[in-house]
Amino acid sequence: MDSWLFSPAKRRARGRASRGGHAARGSLAWHGTAAACSLLACGDARGQAWSHYGAGADRVAVRGMVDPIDVEAVAWQAATGPQGEPLAISNETGVVSDGAWGFALGTLDGAPTLIAFDALNGVALWTAMVPAPVDDSWSTPAVDLGNGSVLVAAGSGLWAFDAATGDPLWSATLPRPVVNASPVVTSDLGPRDRAFIVHADSLYATADGATLHCVNVDPFDAALNPYEPGDFVWSVPLLAAATGASPAYRDGVVYVTDAGDPFFSAPGRVRAFDATAASPPLPLWETANPAGLGFYGGVSVAEAADGLSVYAASYAFTGGQTSANLLRIDAATGSIRWSVPCNRTSSVPIPLPDGRVLLSAGIDGFGSVPSVQLFEDLGASAVRVWDTAIDSWDDADDDGVMDPGEYLVVGGWTHLPAVATTASGSVAYCGTLPTDGLFGAYQRIAALDLSRAPSDPGFVIGERIGAGNPPAIVGARLVTLGPGGPVSLGSAAPAYDVDGNGRVDVDDLYTWCLGQGDRDVDLDGSITTADRNTLERHLREGDLEIMAAVRP
Repeated sequence: MDSWLFSPAKRRARGRASRGGHAARGSLAWHGTAAACSLLACGDARGQAWSHYGAGADRVAVRGMVDPIDVEAVAWQAATGPQGEPLAISNETGVVSDGAWGFALGTLDGAPTLIAFDALNGVALWTAMVPAPVDDSWSTPAVDLGNGSVLVAAGSGLWAFDAATGDPLWSATLPRPVVNASPVVTSDLGPRDRAFIVHADSLYATADGATLHCVNVDPFDAALNPYEPGDFVWSVPLLAAATGASPAYRDGVVYVTDAGDPFFSAPGRVRAFDATAASPPLPLWETANPAGLGFYGGVSVAEAADGLSVYAASYAFTGGQTSANLLRIDAATGSIRWSVPCNRTSSVPIPLPDGRVLLSAGIDGFGSVPSVQLFEDLGASAVRVWDTAIDSWDDADDDGVMDPGEYLVVGGWTHLPAVATTASGSVAYCGTLPTDGLFGAYQRIAALDLSRAPSDPGFVIGERIGAGNPPAIVGARLVTLGPGGPVSLGSAAPAYDVDGNGRVDVDDLYTWCLGQGDRDVDLDGSITTADRNTLERHLREGDLEIMAAVRP
């Protein structure tokens, strides 16, 4: 485990210096007002944060009260780094955001890189080198909002970078690589917040199998938190295989899956651990999959009608659209509320506010096809409402085989959609598995009206070719990734002209601060200081270049 690179005092001093005005560091083009909009200085932006794979630490990829996003309109595309380096995305990794900036993993000039970009206009802000993904891992970063950092699980380590500058902060070296799992970080444990990550063991080839690690992220405090950032607090061997086991967290408990023992047909399990433990804890409960299958994806945690529940879906190596299973588990006791057949997946189930559950699943071959499935929770049981492939299938050649072109192709086993909900219904923004293989960056995304069936007119509200990795809803737009880098979808342009006089200038800022005019600058349906920061950032674009210019 590498040591903390900067003491808390030095880090605070550096943060004050960065936030006090313009600064330039390497490839970073840092606008003074962008600093005010970063998570380090703008608490209101956190309400719009999509900080994890699956939106938050509970991995429920739902954002409420968002107007439908026009996925056919491109707000911006970012294909290069800060110095014009070619940017590429080669796997299924997702994008995260602190509410103002976006963060993603890709390659610049072929080198593995973490890139930060302005979520408003796509301008690349900084880059940081990271280890190469192992076995084409599609791990997604996480934003530690409390400490102003971005966490990356790559190679055999967990790495933290300053969200404002890209400076390396700390790293924790793991015994083995991380494959497809994304970190989760807490934000409600006071001075003792933690990150959790699982290193992989795909075949249970070692004595301890995959392992769940608890890593400290908060500053050292001799009395309250006697760990440096990056220190291991504890590690718990799962004694099973696991890849893609992205932990989820809620209310002091961390939940994690495993794939069981493939050699001896031992089923996968879902387990709960005390996230506040000071030493390796025993499971609060553990639940084996009654279908005998392993879990190769993460879990989500949400309230159901009868209490807090954990949702997990398995992967089956043979069979069709119902060869795997989706479970709802009581989060307090580990008892299975229900298990229902589903398509095979390594994704995370999405419990919707109305009690239904959405799942992206399936591969192109081996008896399965990519699809999105919707389930109805009946309390003690669940039923599948529809499957986008089955319920749109028109067997044109009467051969009984679901051939491409005979059904709606959307979803896939490596995809996690984003869902926007309003009082009038829900829309899922879902990518499509690449048609040239099982892996790689998604190149199509569709908006699906969840109040309709796949065979209904208007089920597909719109679609866009070119990108479709697990997206984030940031303000009034959808930010996703494609082979060529980040893409922002949505037709709404920020309403900079607050006073409505046809000009955008400092008078608009005065008008906003007086509580007058059209103050919803970022068009997210609410008026917060994030709107003021968005306007201020726009007004001060170019300040750094002007200040750096040679004066006569």
